[in-house]
Amino acid sequence: MKNNHYPFYYILIGLISLAMCLLVGFLSGVQYIVPDFIKTIVPFTVLRPLHTLFALSWIFMASIGGIFWYINNEKGSKNVMKWQFWIFTVTGVLITICYLLKKFEGKEYLEFPHIFYIPIVLGWIFFGIYYFQVMWKSFFNWPVYYWMWGTGILLMVFHFTEAHLWILPYFKEYYTQNLTMQWKAGGAYVGAWNMLVYGTSMYVMEKSSGTPHYSRSKTAFFFFFLGLVNVMFNWAHHVYPVPNAEWIRYVAYSISMTEWIILLRIIYLWKKDMSKARKKRFSVLFRIQVENEYLFVKK
Repeated sequence: MKNNHYPFYYILIGLISLAMCLLVGFLSGVQYIVPDFIKTIVPFTVLRPLHTLFALSWIFMASIGGIFWYINNEKGSKNVMKWQFWIFTVTGVLITICYLLKKFEGKEYLEFPHIFYIPIVLGWIFFGIYYFQVMWKSFFNWPVYYWMWGTGILLMVFHFTEAHLWILPYFKEYYTQNLTMQWKAGGAYVGAWNMLVYGTSMYVMEKSSGTPHYSRSKTAFFFFFLGLVNVMFNWAHHVYPVPNAEWIRYVAYSISMTEWIILLRIIYLWKKDMSKARKKRFSVLFRIQVENEYLFVKK
């Protein structure tokens, strides 16, 4: 088993997680309509966190596998790639078992026993070490997707840690601090993994178009900084149970919506400038991006 195969293993686990996410989501929907459906075997209280676990695993494993593949030709310790894969995979299996045994702890979307914080954050730290070890030499010439990936990794470590501050007495013993930190960390946590996804999208658009213009344009970097602001502030419109000024929620919601405008602009220019030959060569990718653009505009 060669280490350079590991990016494919990440993506494979991501695809398996996606299939499980769809299956568990389907079972949850059936159980919602027919309350007694497999209720004694797998109740809704188990299906819901399982669905979230598999959805997040699909996003993380597919993104990490793609990033590892894109930078795999660079020099770096391949052992980091291997160890992170097994840490995440084994931890995911153990969390699944905990859910099936109804051993819950923590907060919404992160209901697993808090002991699993250690291997998960350790895996992200390994990922960060590998990434910056490989990419550091070209730091001052990074295209926008390198910035997105690097920022996303650092923010994942920070906000995943922040999401587990409830373990500390200061947050655990005081309801308002506890609830505020839960939703603040949750909103920022989503923004952090969005950085990984957006960076991957930018990379794919650049390579399929054959020009580095999009990843080095002012619009692309404006989108990066807007996404960074999103991570910092868009969580505010999620903390509805916490006493908060209405204008803060409206500003935060506006920030979270504006980044789609920039992303749609980039997709539009990429689609417009692609030659017919490249559209045919990357027909699946082209149809996916066009469909995404249509869905965003429809929303």
